[in-house]
Amino acid sequence: MKADQASLNTKVKQGKESTTFQLIKELRQTLPHHTFLQYTATPQALLLLNVINLLSPNFVGLLTPGLAYTGGKIFFEKHFELINMIPESEVPSKDNPIQEFPESLKTAMLLYYLGVAVGLYHGSDGKNRSMMIHPSKDTMVHENYAHWVRQIQANWKRILMTVNPTIQITRIC
Repeated sequence: MKADQASLNTKVKQGKESTTFQLIKELRQTLPHHTFLQYTATPQALLLLNVINLLSPNFVGLLTPGLAYTGGKIFFEKHFELINMIPESEVPSKDNPIQEFPESLKTAMLLYYLGVAVGLYHGSDGKNRSMMIHPSKDTMVHENYAHWVRQIQANWKRILMTVNPTIQITRIC
């Protein structure tokens, strides 16, 4: 299981249990002999858990990145030209609920699809490519973004089919 803030009990301050935390707890109770392995690039939250917490680790192992790893140091210390900042007006929050498809998301999707197309054109078929859209910790915000992504995908597919009706468009996400 990938470890992130969703696996932790995000409702502990309200004296409740979050859905993901409840499901992990139920799964562990269902399987009395199990190993619960969490994998994360940001272990600080897990290391700061109360030691009596259900998800508090018994041990931590550090994996060192390979030579081709491009993480925070590459993007945030050396190559600022690789970073595209999302305008504050497009960042969802309690005070700024996003009501329509953000332009920065459309641009990110366009770059992703162009990268896939270039990869396919150059024969790198079979290589993994992925795009993760994670706008919020709230499920409803994710549902809105999923709806917008499906809308733009359908619109782009319709446009491509209009330009070339014989084109074969397969689902790539």
